[in-house]
Amino acid sequence: LKATFCGHQGCVNTIHWCQDMSDTLVSGSDDMLVKLWRYVAPAESEIKPILSLSTVHRHNIFDAHLTGRQVVSCGADGFVCRTYLDASWASERLFTPNVETTQSLAFKMDFLPQSQVFLVTFGDGFVRQFDLRVATQLAAVNCDDVGLVGLGVEPRDGHTLALGGNDPFLRIYDLR
Repeated sequence: LKATFCGHQGCVNTIHWCQDMSDTLVSGSDDMLVKLWRYVAPAESEIKPILSLSTVHRHNIFDAHLTGRQVVSCGADGFVCRTYLDASWASERLFTPNVETTQSLAFKMDFLPQSQVFLVTFGDGFVRQFDLRVATQLAAVNCDDVGLVGLGVEPRDGHTLALGGNDPFLRIYDLR
């Protein structure tokens, strides 16, 4: 064990190395906070966060990514949120589920390569596509009520999507 990161008050559900800052990690937790961490080896045995961000999530954060000067997150409340890393520290909802028609869990997200476009899996079987440059989202894939819990965009071509859900199948889609 090289180091322990201490700072969340609940289960840590996601952690990612930041693409633009190779010594920085972003994490999300049941405490509804996103934290940024700096890791430089050799490190102290216990590392504290360099930044703790309040979000507008009302429940556990399942995934979070740092892109540019903003963090995008999704969670058990079904919200997809953006939190700015600037003087305002503003946080906003990019998506709020209709609880009457949607299973509200938003599980995992992945960005298309070199892009402000990202995909999020939902418990209602949809993958929704978001573009941080515009205020709209669209349904990219419908898996007919298979609760989707995992995804990955092939990083070289940017249009091959792998999905996993609450059944024993892995699905591959072409997003073009």
